[in-house]
Amino acid sequence: MNTNEGYQTTFLGEHLEVPLPKPDSKLKQDFAPVKGNDDFLLTYPHYSVTLSKTRKLPFFAAVNIDGNLFKSIKRQDLFSGSDVWSVDDRASEYQWGNDLYLATGSDF
Repeated sequence: MNTNEGYQTTFLGEHLEVPLPKPDSKLKQDFAPVKGNDDFLLTYPHYSVTLSKTRKLPFFAAVNIDGNLFKSIKRQDLFSGSDVWSVDDRASEYQWGNDLYLATGSDF
């Protein structure tokens, strides 16, 4: 795992572990490789995702949320304009990025 902790299986407590999915070997063949990581996980603070090679979308994702830390933030206070999407270089060829949102309906 890189410097981002990612999803923690014991977030709810040592007595209540919630493991990541354990797909069979056939499903794992579609997991996108991640540079510097042998377990196919892209990790971010409190969040982990495994991408599908063929669909270029999440195969599964897991997140730890502590509702006691909730803060109401207005979207326009975060940034002006539209959303900004970026591709993670650790698995760049297996992500759509902004192209997905620029596609016309006929592309699907």
